[in-house]
Amino acid sequence: AHQLRILDDDSGMKLLPALLAKALLEEDKREILYKLYGFYADGPTAIPALVQFLQVEKNENLRRQAIQVLASHKDPAASAALRKLSADAAEALRYEALAAVIRTGDEAALEEALRGLEGGKVDLRSTFTVLSAIENSGQKSVLPRLRALLEKSADSSLRSSLIRSLATMKDEKAVPILSKLVEDKDVSVSRAAIQAL
Repeated sequence: AHQLRILDDDSGMKLLPALLAKALLEEDKREILYKLYGFYADGPTAIPALVQFLQVEKNENLRRQAIQVLASHKDPAASAALRKLSADAAEALRYEALAAVIRTGDEAALEEALRGLEGGKVDLRSTFTVLSAIENSGQKSVLPRLRALLEKSADSSLRSSLIRSLATMKDEKAVPILSKLVEDKDVSVSRAAIQAL
């Protein structure tokens, strides 16, 4: 299918969604997912194939990639699928999907992500994705909550990520907090604060 695409034969791309469900090897699944990004594949079969893949696949890394691929499709069906995933409290990658929804400008998703961060519900790997989506939202109204979370959290990875987010969002009110954190006993936190200043 990939070789057909190289030859500008669209029939290869039309086969890819069906091949995703049949692929057995992780590298085959990854390659097919890559070719299903929105700028490569469009049409009525890509989004349902991705949704089905997310329902049956167990490999978390592949599922993360599938969420990114689904988010690349600027289509109401893709948005609806991401919203459904992000609303499922039992979904392991709920916050990955929520980050994709935040990128569409959904303020309710932004609030949900902030509550998840404040409640310690966002896994370490999804924290970066969620904070990146919050940064990209450009919503300055979240800054007080991010500062408060930085001051109360004991998790060094979360604190380092929050420092980078506050710096990226150019939060001048965070400067006193960051100045204190330059001397933090956790090296990763102090280093992040030094770089942020």
